[in-house]
Amino acid sequence: MRRARSLVVVIALLAVVACVDSGPAAPTAPGGKLAGKPVVVRVLDAKPERVERIIEITGTLAGAEEVVVSAEVDGRVEKVVADLGDVVRAGGTLVQLAREAPRLQAAQADAEYAAALARVGVDDAGLDAATHETSSTVRRATAEHDDAMRSFARVQELAAKGVAAAADVDTARARAEIAAAQLAAARDDALAALATAKARRAALGLAKKRLADTTIGSPVDGVVAARLVGLGELVKPGQPIARVVVADTLKLRGDVPERYADVIKKGLPLSIDAADVGARGQGVVGRVGPLVDAATRTFPLEATIDNKDDRLKPGTFARARVVTGNDEDVIALPETAISNLAGVTKVYVVDADHKAVERRVQVLRKRGSDALVAGELRPGERVVVTAVARVFPGATIEVDAGPPPTPSGQAAPRGEQPGVPAAATDKAAPPPARPEAK
Repeated sequence: MRRARSLVVVIALLAVVACVDSGPAAPTAPGGKLAGKPVVVRVLDAKPERVERIIEITGTLAGAEEVVVSAEVDGRVEKVVADLGDVVRAGGTLVQLAREAPRLQAAQADAEYAAALARVGVDDAGLDAATHETSSTVRRATAEHDDAMRSFARVQELAAKGVAAAADVDTARARAEIAAAQLAAARDDALAALATAKARRAALGLAKKRLADTTIGSPVDGVVAARLVGLGELVKPGQPIARVVVADTLKLRGDVPERYADVIKKGLPLSIDAADVGARGQGVVGRVGPLVDAATRTFPLEATIDNKDDRLKPGTFARARVVTGNDEDVIALPETAISNLAGVTKVYVVDADHKAVERRVQVLRKRGSDALVAGELRPGERVVVTAVARVFPGATIEVDAGPPPTPSGQAAPRGEQPGVPAAATDKAAPPPARPEAK
């Protein structure tokens, strides 16, 4: 019993000692990082410099035009004339469809049109000028009508003098009415024949077009980028046949920060670098978008690149550089100093209280291993260039006495970094003291 009581007392004393040793929980920063433990980093003084204003645009090269050629009539592929990579001219044949059935249909339509012209009494050249009055049947009916009207008039005169009988007047009147009806019918027939002739002409034109559409040609000068049908395949109207790209002139579209809206103009020269394929080219700014995107604060730009020597290929990733001829103030930093999270590009600086402060920046372009930036960063501020992933706003910073990287991305010569004497750099930094075990 006494032994059990002693064991309970010992356990209670151990619990009290554990609570005393643990103490209050260490404060933490956002992300679970310890706020009280300093982060050892190296820093670099932000030094402004004036450089030539160069605007870099990245994107994928595309042909000046990329046309998907489709079939307009149904038919079976009889011959593939132009295949992948072949150069074609505007109107040049890509694919030939079977022509026999369309040719027979065109011949039938031609015969029907000729018969319709014969009924009207004109040839093809005079069809548009023809009217129903020019028809032979209308002309004959008109003559008979005029003769009947003259006879009726004479009989009426004789009847008035008492020479002609009333029966003669009725006969002449009936003959005149019949002639008038025949003339009206002739005119209606002539109008119908004229309309039929024009309809037959249209049908002949459609038949000839269908025959011509069996030869599928390219609408532009270009290169066949893809052949989409095979020999013997039955195609339908609207089915893609081939894709043709105009490759002697290329386009590059990119987005430009709004801060350059006052300097980007149509016609500015630019250089193209497609590093992956080792090709370069020259071009000009072709189009400049009139609106700035409210979300990205950029506006679109489209460049036109001369590619008559076929140095560049459509679909290649490329970088364009536009030299505006003006200077701008920038700060060169190693790329290791820049953090990009959730679309926000920033760096950290160390303030007078050895705390990390966030500065939002904009990367203008790369220069070797450096990034030229502008934004909230001010000249003279000490920028964190190492261990950026462990830094957060408000973190306690301990500056490493080692040499910081220079703007060129290389370590500075020992003893030459600003504010650090040579003797200080000749000695290795002492390791941090270990906390005493309790």
